[in-house]
This record gives sequence, C-alpha cells and structure tokens, in this order.
Amino acid sequence: MPLYDFKHPTKEEYIEIFFNMDEEKAYFDEDGLEWQRIFALINVAPTYRSFDEKKQVDKDGNPMVIKKISNEFAASQGFDNAFDYVEWSNSQVDESKTPTANREKMRDQMSKKETKELIEHNKESQKKDEKIKAKARAETRKQAKGNKLKINSMKKTIDKIQGKK
Repeated sequence: MPLYDFKHPTKEEYIEIFFNMDEEKAYFDEDGLEWQRIFALINVAPTYRSFDEKKQVDKDGNPMVIKKISNEFAASQGFDNAFDYVEWSNSQVDESKTPTANREKMRDQMSKKETKELIEHNKESQKKDEKIKAKARAETRKQAKGNKLKINSMKKTIDKIQGKK
C-alpha cells in the first residue's frame, strides 16, 4: 500500500497515511478538517522517507533532502499539478529511465558486433526454417496427390465390383 503525505492547512504538522490504490487520496482529521496532500522530491528510496523529525536521515546516516511541492509551485513551473512536476523531476534525476536513454541504449546494443552477429544468425536460421517448411509443404502435397490417386483407383475398383461402368 502506497504512502501519502499530508500537511495541516494552518499548522506545520505532517502525517503519513497508507491508502489502497482504489481509495480517494484525501485525509480529514477528527474535526472534519481536510489536510493538504504533499508531493515530495527526495534523494533516497521511498522506503527511507519520512516527515518524522527523528528519521531525517537515510539508511547511511546522511541527511535527506526534502522539498515540499505544492500545486501552486508546480503551476508556476508550467506543470498542471505537483504530481506531474515530481514525475518530471524524478526523470531528470535518473537519466537511465527516460525514453531518450532507452532509445540510446537500444542503439548502442544494435551497434555492437555481437548483436549484429546474432541478427545475421537469426536471419540465416529463418531462411533454413523456411526451406524446411517449404520442403514439408511439398512433401505433404505429394502425399495428398498420391492419396487422391489411391482414392480414385479404389473408387474405380469398387465401381467394377458393384458392376458400374
């Protein structure tokens, strides 16, 4: 279950809540006050993030960088909402997961000698497979033609026996 962060609308209080994927992501306290959802950019895996003052370090003891992102801030940066900003920002941090990086990785793999050799080997294998299939089709046609001749011969024999023609 994912962890969601909320901030009290008037106080500097934060809370982390787990929601199922299909639940509405809103938090109301016992007074019926709706808390603001917070989108955070962090420099560690989500497992180690927390707004708890005692947990402001990652697993190695390094201080975590936490930026509180509001929809207003995201809009000022040209995004529709904070979630879009966080997604964009995360893609900028981990360049290995962007579509451009994936395309470049594919191009690099395609230019390697081993890959080219594998492609050629696959093409040769496909040609061999096609020859085998063509031979099998020809053999099947030959057998079918032979069977048809046998059937016609049997029909003539039956007709003779029955006194036809």
